[in-house]
Amino acid sequence: MLQYLNRHKVKFSNNWKKAQLKIARLHNRIADIRKDTLHKRAYLLSQKPRHYSNRRP
Repeated sequence: MLQYLNRHKVKFSNNWKKAQLKIARLHNRIADIRKDTLHKRAYLLSQKPRHYSNRRP
């Protein structure tokens, strides 16, 4: 997504490092959103009535 920021930058320059940091922050934010969504869905499934699960009542 933001990798295009580093397309023409000199590798390991200060501007390259700043762009790398932005990219890392974005990837971290996306990973956190995915973990949170997975947790919320698992919680929701555990709160539903038993007939939604694989086990017999």
